[in-house]
Amino acid sequence: MDKNKYNLLIIAILCLVAGCAGTISSVNKNQSLFYEMSEEQADKLVASAMASEFAGSISRVEFPNKGYQATIRFAIDTHTIVAYFIPASGGGKKGFVFEVNHSGTMPISGSSRARSTYNKIIDRAALQFKPGTVTGYGN
Repeated sequence: MDKNKYNLLIIAILCLVAGCAGTISSVNKNQSLFYEMSEEQADKLVASAMASEFAGSISRVEFPNKGYQATIRFAIDTHTIVAYFIPASGGGKKGFVFEVNHSGTMPISGSSRARSTYNKIIDRAALQFKPGTVTGYGN
């Protein structure tokens, strides 16, 4: 094997081992929305969306924010997806923003499951609660 092919193989292996990570959030540079709801309602909404996406394999997290986590596995690959509800405010109202973080070695299916989870959370929030523009969050 020549040196160029060898280097490409090493790079490909490193990319596969390193996997991928990302964050999907309702707070971004284009539009930052929060949804007026109580902490109990935000908790139930995120728990319900995670449970429907991951069929009972979720666990509660408390740090850095409250939310739920699931880890998916296939062969030697794993991917962890965590959905958070974060206190937010705007226009004198209080509520929550939502964020889904994912990381692992399943770049295609892990990313798509994270996106699907985020979409479920936002779709359910938009159906039930009034959105507002974020002026402060994380407090």
